[in-house]
Amino acid sequence: MAKLLRIAGVHLGGANTKKTAVVRGCFLVPDTLASIHLSSLKNQPGWSLQEGFQNPISGQPLLIEGVHSGIGPSPKMSGDDRLFQLLQDLGPCDVYCVDAPLSAPSCSHCLLPCPGFKNCVVPSVEGLRQVAAVSTRKFKQFLPYADRYLDAFFRAEVEKVCAHLSSTYGHDLEACLGSNRAPMFARASHLKQRLQLLFPSAVVIESNGALSEIGWCNHLDSPFAGEGLSKSPMGGIGVRSAFVRRMEHQKLGMRHANLHPDLFIEMEKTPAVFFAALAALSGWGLFQGLCFFPEETGYFLSKHPIDAWISVPKRSLQVRSVN
Repeated sequence: MAKLLRIAGVHLGGANTKKTAVVRGCFLVPDTLASIHLSSLKNQPGWSLQEGFQNPISGQPLLIEGVHSGIGPSPKMSGDDRLFQLLQDLGPCDVYCVDAPLSAPSCSHCLLPCPGFKNCVVPSVEGLRQVAAVSTRKFKQFLPYADRYLDAFFRAEVEKVCAHLSSTYGHDLEACLGSNRAPMFARASHLKQRLQLLFPSAVVIESNGALSEIGWCNHLDSPFAGEGLSKSPMGGIGVRSAFVRRMEHQKLGMRHANLHPDLFIEMEKTPAVFFAALAALSGWGLFQGLCFFPEETGYFLSKHPIDAWISVPKRSLQVRSVN
C-alpha cells in the first residue's frame, strides 16, 4: 500500500506579511516507510535522523497542488491570522517546512551563571567561537544571545566557496535575532506553536531560502545567479523561470493535474511563491535522500531534537557558477 504524503512550504517574507506565500505538494511513498520516517522525524535524535535519510524511499516527484500568495492583513485579521486560517482551511500536511528560524540562540534559554562569550563552555557557544576565529568577516561581531551556531556555521561555509555572497545573502544568513530575521523568528515560532496544537501529528521543520536556492540550483545543474536577483520581482523572472523549467524536466517538482497552469507559473512571476516552493522541495527532499540535517548543527540542547535542526539540500555548500 502507498501513502500520499503532503508537504507545505511556507515563506514568511520578513516583517512584511504581504509577502507571505504557501506552496503545497504531495507524493506517494510506501506506507510502512512513510510511517517510519515520519516517526523518526518526531522522535529520534539528530544523528539517527541523518542516518535514516541517506537513501530515497520514493522516486516520486513533488506534485505541486496548491499555490497561495499575497497573504497579508485584512481589516479584521492580521496577516499571521490569515496565514493560519488558510493552513487550517487547507487541512493537515505531514510536514510543514518554514524558511525562517525556528530555534532561538542558546543564551536565550540558558540558566547557567554567565561567564561571558570568551569563557562559556556551552557547546554551541564554543562552536560559535571557533567560527568567529576563522571568519573572514573581521568586523562582524558574534553574539551568542543573538546568533545561532548553525547560522554562523553556514555563513562561514558559504564565505569559503564564494566570499562575495556574504552581502547578497546577508538577510537569510544573518543572526537569528538580527534586525531582519528577528521578526521572522517571532512569526515562525508563533506559527509553529499554533500548527502543532491544530495538527499534533504534523512535523514543523526549518529551511533556509539562501541555502535551498544554492543547493537546488546545484542539484539541477542550473547556473546560480544569487538570491538578490531571485528576489527581484521583474529582474529575477528569467532566473526563476529557468529554475522551474529544469525542476520540471528533471522531475523534482511538477504541476499537479488539478492545479491551474496560471497558478503554477506564479513560481516564476512571484518571488515569495518561488521561495515557498524551495521550502516545499526541502521538505520533500528529506524523503528522497537529497536533503539532510547537517551534523554541525547538533550543538543545540533541546527538549525536542527536531527543534534545532534544519533541512538543507546536500549540495548547498557548493556554488557552481555565479552570473
